[in-house]
Amino acid sequence: SFLLGVNVAWVTWPSGPGHGDFGGGRTDGVLANVATLSERFARVRATGTQVVRWWTFPDTAWQIGRDGKERPTSLDPVVYADFDAAVSLAESLDLYLVFVLFSGPRALPASWRRDADHLDALANALGPLFARYADNPRVMGWEIMNEPEWEIWNSVGVISEADMHAFVKTITASVRLNAPKALVTVGSALVAGFNSGQRSIATWLDIGLDFYSPHWYDPQTAPQVCALCMTARALPGAYQTTTPIVIGEFNLGLPTTAANLERLNQWYEKGYAGAWAWSLFPEYTEDKIPIDLAALAAFNAQHPGIGPKPLG
Repeated sequence: SFLLGVNVAWVTWPSGPGHGDFGGGRTDGVLANVATLSERFARVRATGTQVVRWWTFPDTAWQIGRDGKERPTSLDPVVYADFDAAVSLAESLDLYLVFVLFSGPRALPASWRRDADHLDALANALGPLFARYADNPRVMGWEIMNEPEWEIWNSVGVISEADMHAFVKTITASVRLNAPKALVTVGSALVAGFNSGQRSIATWLDIGLDFYSPHWYDPQTAPQVCALCMTARALPGAYQTTTPIVIGEFNLGLPTTAANLERLNQWYEKGYAGAWAWSLFPEYTEDKIPIDLAALAAFNAQHPGIGPKPLG
């Protein structure tokens, strides 16, 4: 099964408490944008594509309550109306969702990655969210964080690999406990680091993720990080694992549909377990990269029956 998908990323980036796709409700959340989401999701589904990657608590994750010492307390129940609406949309259109919890380490309280008690409290606060959709096959999986490696590499002494490894391991354990059927991954910055002191996929090898989901964009042509230049089996840092590798973000907005179709076939032929194009709502992202839906349709026509199998 090849997990062909798209990134929603977000429709509303949070600008403070009460805002964002999840928790914004009828102001600017999923509920406020149901018609827009439904229309664009339907266009994706018409291509034969079924997987949607969607950021849920980006930036400061205001949806997670905390006490005066930044220790997590509980998830604000206001988010559930938006999650329920998202899952309902997925059900109506035969889509599968992968929810990204956090957009990066530095926006979160430092104690969440440095204090084991705070990290355990965070895992407990998220548990009810995982449990709520544990038996719903439309929630295919949870991605713990988007591209933590950039901050590990670029914020030496501030964000440590050891702390982020513990963070991912602890939140993964909460998913396993509360939603054992759900898949778990990390949205890695790249397939590997630029030098021997940088690790990407290799950081997460012993956590037991269900698949790795590194990202790749066209400027990343150095041999050790060019995912499109190598087969999945040959990835640096992954020689000792048989865990599937999905390209979690990539550019499917090349100038022609022929070029975009060729790119999709490259991921497929090189042995990757899937590829998720960025981004379904380019008007709300800084890079404005669109998705060629015609290329998705052509790829699905060439490879019938490759979509995800329902969980459970």
